[in-house]
Amino acid sequence: MDHMHPPRAANRSTFGEALIIISVVVGFFVAFMQGKVSLQDIWTLAGFLALIVIFYMALLCCRMLFFWMTGGDQTPYPWWKHAEMAKKMKE
Repeated sequence: MDHMHPPRAANRSTFGEALIIISVVVGFFVAFMQGKVSLQDIWTLAGFLALIVIFYMALLCCRMLFFWMTGGDQTPYPWWKHAEMAKKMKE
């Protein structure tokens, strides 16, 4: 059991989240510039835009927290070696 699988490359790309945010913001301003959004609706839409941005920022923070808690780019230490070392220490 000394062999380990080669570590997979972690996919830490946030391009998807950024693309969603950019498309929502651009769509918001295009709709406003074309007159499809009235000034009465601006605060409702701005609130909705803020909720989307906050949601994706929270999602990004959760991804960073998960990456940090799982050890990041470090090679994982196999659990069975810890058990084998503990046995050798007792002997």
